[in-house]
Amino acid sequence: MKIELPVESYALDRNTFCPVKFMLFDSRTKVVKKVIQRTNLVLYGAADILAQLIAGNPDYKLNVMYIEFENTGGTPVPAPSFTRAGGRAYYDGLVSADYLRVPVLTSPALSASSANYENNQAAFFAVTEGVAGVHSTPFNTTSVVYGAALVAAPDIGDQSRDIVFSRVYTEIGSIQKEVGHEVGVSWTIRFN
Repeated sequence: MKIELPVESYALDRNTFCPVKFMLFDSRTKVVKKVIQRTNLVLYGAADILAQLIAGNPDYKLNVMYIEFENTGGTPVPAPSFTRAGGRAYYDGLVSADYLRVPVLTSPALSASSANYENNQAAFFAVTEGVAGVHSTPFNTTSVVYGAALVAAPDIGDQSRDIVFSRVYTEIGSIQKEVGHEVGVSWTIRFN
């Protein structure tokens, strides 16, 4: 499946741009019905991930997304307040909400625009799958997706080792799961 939408830039700081798009799409036709775009917050755990990658440990690649949801029947969910310290422990402590732990579907798309490394970027994509979240909350048409995290899972079978690179929330809207539709998350990290 390939969904191409224009990528817009939002400043995280003066050197990094990270637009994230939440998309509700028909899983059969791949037609996108709704898009919400926001910017992410890179967490302190990103430094641990980058240190492992620079040291040559490929197990710390960004290969999982957490897609956060709550069963409200369509009522939008307000974004929680969080800081750069809000990593995996936040997800372990969810009570009324839950999340899907889904794989990044393909290797990140990498690109560079010039010899000066302007607008280098890595793009990731994941899609909701399954019928229940990590804490066994049903994921169905009463579910409202309102957040996501980009995660390094060095051991895909051991979630306790996951490190959250970045988090994002829809803030002013949510995407309700619909029959025959899935929610995709497109996450682009740009470096200038």
